[in-house]
Amino acid sequence: MNKKKQNSIVNKLLDDLLEDEPVTSVNSTEDDESIYDISVDTSENVYDMQESRASKKAKNYTELKGEEIPSYSDFEVENDDEDQTIEVKPRSIKAHKKTEVESDDNTIAVPVEPSDPGFDSLIDTQQSVRVGVGRFSGGRSFMGGGTNVGTTDAILSQSEALRIAQQRITEVEEEVERLREENEGLAAAGEAISKHVDELKSKLARAEAKNKDMEERFEEEKTTLLEAIQIKDEELERRRIKQEEFDARLSSNLRKVRVRERELENRLELVKMEGAALLRSKDEIILDLKRQLDQAQQEIESYRSKGQDLGRQLGEKQEMLRRTVKALRLALSMLDGEEGAGRGSSGEKAG
Repeated sequence: MNKKKQNSIVNKLLDDLLEDEPVTSVNSTEDDESIYDISVDTSENVYDMQESRASKKAKNYTELKGEEIPSYSDFEVENDDEDQTIEVKPRSIKAHKKTEVESDDNTIAVPVEPSDPGFDSLIDTQQSVRVGVGRFSGGRSFMGGGTNVGTTDAILSQSEALRIAQQRITEVEEEVERLREENEGLAAAGEAISKHVDELKSKLARAEAKNKDMEERFEEEKTTLLEAIQIKDEELERRRIKQEEFDARLSSNLRKVRVRERELENRLELVKMEGAALLRSKDEIILDLKRQLDQAQQEIESYRSKGQDLGRQLGEKQEMLRRTVKALRLALSMLDGEEGAGRGSSGEKAG
């Protein structure tokens, strides 16, 4: 795209040069030879006004490329009288290539820098850009209205053409500089975009690897969870069956509890009735017992008085018995004494 733009600029320059060139007619071949014998001092007329900018450009290129870039003072001018070619060639070319646009056999050359658009497509032999000025179409004569002009007019015309060419060259250089700066900006932006793309690619690769790893891990976790869910479902089914059994047992136990509750209620009613009956008979029993107790106490008192009487009688009888025993003992002792005496006397008698 930049090459097409450069070619369009050069073609436009050619058209402007051809339109701005004064139309003269030269019928003499000798005049033609004298017309084109022009000496151009490039250091003062053409390129000195661009010296500072060229030095800056060379410095920038040196910083960017690390190569030596020639300044405008390093160029020399060649004037080929035969072909009427004015060339500006670098004395020391290291990082330049050339492109040229020819109109018939008259050209003017300007340097092209490495960063200019279309640099790689340029021709490697001349290191310059040729822009046609001066004579064109049909030999060495200018086509005009038919009158002859002198050598001075031809030189002035050629000088004017050269001035216009220099102006166009300056414009082309400015355009080339602008395109170079634009190209540098685009190159920097492209490099930044390339780095960003590389970073994004690396991030994408890492993200894809991470995503793949996460997918594998999630798949494993999913399988584990599905197995766990299946186990839980089986456990839940067992628990459900067990719960149904418990519910059935609970229902049966509840029925039994209700039956037992009714039985206990009936027994409670019976106990209440028995308690009420016992409460009713309790007073009677207590009264009966009190009567029996009173009667027993009366009998005890009676027995106690009788006992006292019997004790008194017993004492009296014991006293009488003691006296009787004493009398009997005394009588016995007296009897024993009488019997002993009787036996003694009988023994004496027998002896």
